[in-house]
Amino acid sequence: MGYDTLACFIACLCFSVAAWLCLAVRAYVRIHLLGGPFLDDILALIGTVIFTPLAALFMINSWHHEDGKSTIEEQMTGVKLGFSMDILYLLGTFVMKLSFARTLSRIVQTRAQSIVLYVTMVVGAVITIAAIIQSFLYCQPLAYFWKQMVESGGSNHCHAYWTRITATLFHAAWVVIADVVLGLLIPSIFLRGCHMNLGTRLSVHALLGLGSIAGIATVIRMPYVAMGIGANMSKDSVAALFWEIAELAINIICTSAATWKPLFYNRGRGESGALEETSRKSPLAGVVGRGWPADSLDRRFSASDPVIP
Repeated sequence: MGYDTLACFIACLCFSVAAWLCLAVRAYVRIHLLGGPFLDDILALIGTVIFTPLAALFMINSWHHEDGKSTIEEQMTGVKLGFSMDILYLLGTFVMKLSFARTLSRIVQTRAQSIVLYVTMVVGAVITIAAIIQSFLYCQPLAYFWKQMVESGGSNHCHAYWTRITATLFHAAWVVIADVVLGLLIPSIFLRGCHMNLGTRLSVHALLGLGSIAGIATVIRMPYVAMGIGANMSKDSVAALFWEIAELAINIICTSAATWKPLFYNRGRGESGALEETSRKSPLAGVVGRGWPADSLDRRFSASDPVIP
């Protein structure tokens, strides 16, 4: 499937603007309304900062290949940019997953749920580090990765092609599993024992599960990864890079949107100072709504608690 580079450029620009706007709203909610920022907000900011040069490199690459024709030197530059984008994507994806895991760690109620969170992120850290190391060691010297189309022989070499594909697909598989665990499994377990009606439970689950939407982009990207990794600027390579951008941008946008609930709750209604202080201490502050009881860690949540959606 061919991807129009100009269309990808425009989509990437829109993703970048949307990501920063959503993060700005998140910052307003967490700082102005809830007395933050919290650790997950700082991690989200770091993830967005990493995303920005990733998007910029993709737009530069797309602009240079807009006409679909390029010289060998331009292709080498494109592969070099693509390599840099892969590294930024690996770092940005892990940071955003860590941010959402930190958000969930504030509301999980059992040791088993915490263990699942920690195991997921430790496995992710190992796979991410391994993927980065494999990327740097794939070709020796590293520059041969983008120079191999004009150089051959000698002591320069790259490892078997399947090793890079395997490392990339392993990471993609972890991303999908992490999205399922963080966005679907843990919220389901967390809400199972809550005394809520179905509509309330679904609304809370929807808020906590927004970040898992990015997993769709991961699944779409995986076939292009198998076909588009290498020393060339094929359409498959462009598609794989584009879906990296889309995946990380959707992650930033959805995890930010999950914190907006306090912005809409009780809009236009006054709240007492005690309620404000209680909201800021709540483990669910910025995730479900304001006014959640300060002692919520010591008991099961129920629909009678204030400010459940």
